[in-house]
Amino acid sequence: MKNKYIISASIIIVFLFSACASSDDAGKVEQNKNICKISTEQKLYELSFVWKELSYNFANMDNCPFVNMDSLYRVYIPIIQNTKNDFEYCKAMQRFLANFNNGHTSVMDIPQYLDPYIARFYLETVYKDGKIIVENIGKQYADKIQIGDEITHINGIKALKYFEKNVVSYVCATNQKHKMHHAMFNKHGLAHLFEKDTKLTLKVKSKNGTKEVVLFANHEFPTNNATRANWTVAKNENAENIQLLIDSVNSFMYVHFYKCDENFYSFFKENANKMNKYQNLIIDLSDNQGGMLYYDYPMHFLFEKDTIFDFPMSTKVNRATCRARGKTVCDNPDFQNNIFTYCSSCCDYYKGTFFEFMILDNSPNSASKSQRYKGNIYVITNSNTASAAEGLAIAFSQNANTTIIGEKTAGAIGIPLFISLPSGLEVRINTEKTYDYKGNDVSSGFSPDYEYDFSEFYKIDNPNEMLNKFVKVIKKMKNNL
Repeated sequence: MKNKYIISASIIIVFLFSACASSDDAGKVEQNKNICKISTEQKLYELSFVWKELSYNFANMDNCPFVNMDSLYRVYIPIIQNTKNDFEYCKAMQRFLANFNNGHTSVMDIPQYLDPYIARFYLETVYKDGKIIVENIGKQYADKIQIGDEITHINGIKALKYFEKNVVSYVCATNQKHKMHHAMFNKHGLAHLFEKDTKLTLKVKSKNGTKEVVLFANHEFPTNNATRANWTVAKNENAENIQLLIDSVNSFMYVHFYKCDENFYSFFKENANKMNKYQNLIIDLSDNQGGMLYYDYPMHFLFEKDTIFDFPMSTKVNRATCRARGKTVCDNPDFQNNIFTYCSSCCDYYKGTFFEFMILDNSPNSASKSQRYKGNIYVITNSNTASAAEGLAIAFSQNANTTIIGEKTAGAIGIPLFISLPSGLEVRINTEKTYDYKGNDVSSGFSPDYEYDFSEFYKIDNPNEMLNKFVKVIKKMKNNL
């Protein structure tokens, strides 16, 4: 973008005033005065600071090919300026970052003083076959709405249109299926946080007909054990992270990990000998949102090579002199095909598209050859396999005995830069491009060797029956090779 279109926030600030202080609704200003602590000047400074960091460090503009970073910044200056309170400002920043279509580029935390003034609805939904289905509901609404009911309209708008218009634009994700999953009503993320007591009118279709249901945002934030107990289907979010199943007849061991945390890695240390007793190992990473990624000891026994290779990564490079040379060459065709053509390599610096590969952290396999797993490994992924879990799936793909099955991962891989802003808002910006071992850019998601939708399997109440279905799919896949 030409320099004449880049507006300095410092100039604009002179003409702006606080949206909270200038509201026409004096009563509402008084009511919300505790969520109007951030001045307009501070908001615009923080937007400008994030825009600056994106300009220099964001690695994945190919995820958002129709976004011009400078133009987007200009569009959001008045949006940020006119936010009515601090919570709306936080959501506006989330929407700004969501334009970059990256799971590691988002608002990570909001100021804690907002907690008493915000809430969620006691409602969880899932998107399936073009319909919005109730997956969980607060007990206080049990006589109005049931699990399995279809929501056809929200606030007078067709439900799908409501989500597309009001929610999807706040979800930071590359994978569109992952984006739609997180657009649904749920217990997490900024997209479904509202000012407390916000009203929602649903038109619900059940087996008994169609009816209208009114809900209010009163699910306290942050969630705690007391509020979890108010759900129709109570879920202990601190429950065991690991599900282990055995099929001795077919020699399968199945392990489903929901996080890459301390328990995840200690599990391999404690169960290495047990795993080696089975000819087939299923490592299920579906819905695993990541955590820590290091496949050092005690996971080495799952890798067959003497050297365990890190997957390639590259990062954006900014060099002022090269940018200056690049501008001279790129903007002046008279310099082409002459003595200065050596400077043409600097055009990428000028355009902000120069990347260099990082030094790989390859490591020798600490497990002896006799200790290494000799069977077949099947890694399950879906569109919600994110961050460290994606990295682990890529790492396993270097094994000749490993097959990746499922869906393309979320596209939230890389090392994000965390930025703590003075207001208490915290954002992150992804700084890496990630590649598989064939050199393909997989920053937008890692594709499996074989695609399969396992989503219905997880709804089976009997764990052994669920495992049996996994085994049947894998056997059929092997027979078709």
